[in-house]
Amino acid sequence: MLNRFVIPEHKLFLRILQYKLDHIIPIIDYAVENSKNKYAFEQKYKQILLTNPNNYHAIKLTGLDLCSSITHNISQYASFTNNKLFIDAEDVHVQDRINALTDKLIFNDNHHIFKTYQMYRKDSIELLLNDIEYFTDNKKTLNIKLVRGAYYNQDKYTGALFNKKEDTDNSYNHAIDIINTHQNQLGEVIFATHNKKSFDKVKDLDNDKYFHACLMGFDEPLAWQGNIKKMVYIPFGPIHETYPYLIRRLIENPFMFKKN
Repeated sequence: MLNRFVIPEHKLFLRILQYKLDHIIPIIDYAVENSKNKYAFEQKYKQILLTNPNNYHAIKLTGLDLCSSITHNISQYASFTNNKLFIDAEDVHVQDRINALTDKLIFNDNHHIFKTYQMYRKDSIELLLNDIEYFTDNKKTLNIKLVRGAYYNQDKYTGALFNKKEDTDNSYNHAIDIINTHQNQLGEVIFATHNKKSFDKVKDLDNDKYFHACLMGFDEPLAWQGNIKKMVYIPFGPIHETYPYLIRRLIENPFMFKKN
């Protein structure tokens, strides 16, 4: 069952090829979290970028201990290997630092960098609007990944999140409308969602820079619907080291066990 949601690294190339043959764009996600050695993580990630050029990759900056110089090195290496890099959002306690590092990368003319917006946070609409204005005024490309958020259990007592699911859903759908209004000011946009109502809002949007992304094993049938370009996250790594990722995803996606 685990191979439905995560795969070992030796199976990565074949899975990438399978998705590409189906005209689905893979997002390569090294799903080893809580790394204890930022330098080892840096070298591993560079090896992944070099082995899998011309692709989309996701990274959690906590694996680099939020180190600015190493983050910059990874970004440069991604550009060198013609890879695009999603800077994943994380829990409330580190997200401000992640935003600051991401903004710095974008401002340094890294057109291959994507910033993630977690729409279960009360401040995300304001952040999105401010960023669109800021990067437009400074003639920088803002690439967006739009998610609901996957750290609810860690963050639910911080006061930063909506208390009701419907408020998160409304926030996500409002962000879709904002992005559509400002589409000419933006770069690529990834709508990462398994929510049917949100998916219905984006599935037939007429913009070559729009993509819909789902997680491998989580409601992938959405990847076959609509006209929007399709993407699928491929989490991989030593299976026992991906347990934190897997447990978090299963907790945050209870529909895998019971359909709403």
